[in-house]
Amino acid sequence: MHLRPLAAALAAAALLRAVPAAAQFRIDLEPSANVRLATLAAPDVRVRGKIARTDGNGTTVVIWPRGAPAGSETSYAMRDLASIEVRGGRDRMRGTLIGTTIATVGSALFGGIDRARGEISSGELTGTVASNAVIGGLLGYAFAPRGWIALPLPPAPGR
Repeated sequence: MHLRPLAAALAAAALLRAVPAAAQFRIDLEPSANVRLATLAAPDVRVRGKIARTDGNGTTVVIWPRGAPAGSETSYAMRDLASIEVRGGRDRMRGTLIGTTIATVGSALFGGIDRARGEISSGELTGTVASNAVIGGLLGYAFAPRGWIALPLPPAPGR
């Protein structure tokens, strides 16, 4: 009859069921990676430090808090964290915008004062503002700030 293939299909489906999300979750962080985290108990307080190690299954992270004596480590369970972030790469666009803005505003302000006194012409002011904007943008690109990248946390009943 057709019951045997149906039973085999149901048995295979039972074996292939999805593993619970908590069992699938894992974060692997490199030792000495810069992190910033907050706990559920104090979500407004951010702790910065370097990763000392994580446990084998990625449910606990051990960090060396910044400013703490050498060798002092603090352990955090992932389920107790409100957020965890790692230091990302440089945000070049933000740096360029900051540098361009500062250079443009500064040169327009001081150049405008000189223009009002009659010490430079309008063409000189325009050229100075434009060239300073380009130089400021290049400096902002070169010295761009680093950002933080938020990592996903395991689902918890309170989240």
